[in-house]
Amino acid sequence: MKNKPRILSTKILSQALSDKIHDSGFDLVQIDFIDIVKMKAQKKIDNQAVMISSKNAANFLDLNGRDIFCVGQKTKFAIEANDVQVSKVFSDSQEMALYVASKYKTATFICGMRRMNRVQEVFQEMEVELQIIEAYDTLLTPSAVPGYLSKVLFFSPSGVESFFLDNSFDGTAICIGNTTRSEVLKYIKDADVSNSTTIESVVEKALETRI
Repeated sequence: MKNKPRILSTKILSQALSDKIHDSGFDLVQIDFIDIVKMKAQKKIDNQAVMISSKNAANFLDLNGRDIFCVGQKTKFAIEANDVQVSKVFSDSQEMALYVASKYKTATFICGMRRMNRVQEVFQEMEVELQIIEAYDTLLTPSAVPGYLSKVLFFSPSGVESFFLDNSFDGTAICIGNTTRSEVLKYIKDADVSNSTTIESVVEKALETRI
């Protein structure tokens, strides 16, 4: 009997998504390749415009009364779970930075210690003042995964870095967005991107083809 193709998720999925993958004829391996740790000291937000690129930063500071801009629907849901309205949602951090820098004279970016430099670069190029608040740290938790993997699901640049510390891969990479894809392309030649920046969309993209 031919072995089922194997999918690795670089984060633990919900039971419903796990069942969906199994029901589609795949074996599934799930490992958390990163761990999120809240920073003990928090700065005060100085500006009206606040940008958040990850749901990991959504619960650490008081966002009431601010103009909130974020990346992805999951981040939006996490912010609005605290009774805070999001002004606009973007597909990636560069798009968000370009919009906010064109509308405000100053802004605050709430992020992790490990991050891409796209937001800072946009604000520097447009000569707009930017306050950076590092609300959490991302710890890499690499793990070697034996055996062949047909597809790997990636949800953050840090997860990509952690995976490739102990693994090589020549199957199909499915990424939650273009920022994550850019990190994957440091290690392999090509990668697919989900249709939207949600975990569900990454899984759906992976299930479009069996091989």
